[in-house]
Amino acid sequence: MSYLGFYKIFSTSVVGVMTYVASLSHPVASVGGINDPIYKPGMIYAPILMYHHVAPKIGDNPYYVSPDIFEQQMAWLHDNNYNVISLDKFYNSIYGDELLPSRPVVLTFDDGAKDHYLNAYPAMKKYGFTGTFYIITNDVGGRGFMSWDMLKEMVRDGMDIQSHTVHHPNLAAAGEDENRLELAKSKKVIEEKLGTTVKHLAYPGGAYSDTTIKVLEELGYLTATTVKHSQYHSPDISNYEIPRMHIDSDMESFAGFVTGRRKD
Repeated sequence: MSYLGFYKIFSTSVVGVMTYVASLSHPVASVGGINDPIYKPGMIYAPILMYHHVAPKIGDNPYYVSPDIFEQQMAWLHDNNYNVISLDKFYNSIYGDELLPSRPVVLTFDDGAKDHYLNAYPAMKKYGFTGTFYIITNDVGGRGFMSWDMLKEMVRDGMDIQSHTVHHPNLAAAGEDENRLELAKSKKVIEEKLGTTVKHLAYPGGAYSDTTIKVLEELGYLTATTVKHSQYHSPDISNYEIPRMHIDSDMESFAGFVTGRRKD
């Protein structure tokens, strides 16, 4: 293992240090209590959770987490001493020299649905949590989506608004010109409307290509998140191919995704 790999694991927490030392002679994952994270040798534990709708569940639609379950999930994180961190903190820790807190978790929300403002945002405020909301700029203010005034209020309360493109296209099938339009225009619009800096993207549908990554680099994006499932990270993994965990509307799978006991 490289010095950087050791340093990153050492920095996560006392538990992480103990796990790493034990792994030198016993190269297996460390398992603690049922609500404790599982630490994997050579990897950095920092799950990024992915939500789409926080609203009453519609049938078996996997993209809806009911507001009461979401509230329970936030309470679970708080009561089990998880530290909700920003995507900037995640990036600076994985790819820079900042230290991660113990039990780090990132909350992300795709598309910019109005229920994020109505249901997710108040529950997060209750526990002092921050989150990254990836918005489709062409849909802002449309039926079922957040308005710019809602987004401005969320920014004032410490929420992070980032890009999910202009029209939510399949970037893997798009040429360089379309990739550039979607990534540059969404960045420009958000920055002008909110007075913030856009540095992060969530790929629509998880689709991207080498061309997409090339354009992201040229435009100064720091990260792009995928729909690949993993709670673990490494500086060796591209900052434009960061995995996340899709969250369901129940507590058992939620605890499993956060701790690393469930993979998909």
